[in-house]
Amino acid sequence: MRKAVRIFALGMVVLLLAGGVMGFLAWRAAQHVPEFYAQAIEIPAEKQEHASDELLAKASSLASQAQHAGRWEAAFTAEQINGWLAVDLPKNHPKLLPKEAQHPRVAITADELLLGWRLEHPQYTGVVSLSVTPSIAAPNVLLLRVRKARAGSIPLPLNSILEAVAKGANDAKLPVRWLQVDEDPVAEITLPEDTESKQIQRIDEVRLEEGKIFLGGTTEPRGEGKVPDNVETPTPPDAK
Repeated sequence: MRKAVRIFALGMVVLLLAGGVMGFLAWRAAQHVPEFYAQAIEIPAEKQEHASDELLAKASSLASQAQHAGRWEAAFTAEQINGWLAVDLPKNHPKLLPKEAQHPRVAITADELLLGWRLEHPQYTGVVSLSVTPSIAAPNVLLLRVRKARAGSIPLPLNSILEAVAKGANDAKLPVRWLQVDEDPVAEITLPEDTESKQIQRIDEVRLEEGKIFLGGTTEPRGEGKVPDNVETPTPPDAK
């Protein structure tokens, strides 16, 4: 009997130790900070301000180009975007993001746009990251393919992320439709058209390169524009 009790007690100790180790490893994984986020968050303030100014100047120039008939395009670097997120966003647009989402940053590769932010929530405090791939289905129809979401290094279910995307689009009064491509959810967002303007502005290009995102489009006098016949909307296997 004593031997059985000892074996039982030893087994309980082993289970408790194993549970403690697993819990510690899970905690460590949840507190992991993605490398791209760690690098972006450490950029000096003066460099962030300069990058933010560059983005605002480039955005202003692009808006000016888009007022004239013809082709327009611009490239924005991850450094410029991060500068704007660090400086102009909290200063001039403090209510654009939920208060729980703090210090957003991005990284850009040829295949994906990585977004990270620090989440301050009673259930979790740490860095959440999201991988999306943007593309254009047709002029002014943006596709956002959501590939993965993580809390630290732990994969997250996408439901909450998709709900946040849908809410953000709804708040901005942007029609969104959910599709599915190769098991990845895809948000199809239709950008609104200013029907009172004498011109038609269409975004027809979103392209990723290492460290950059390109935006391009055309402006045409109203009544003379026509959507190109060779632009086709992809036909995913399932609608979500």
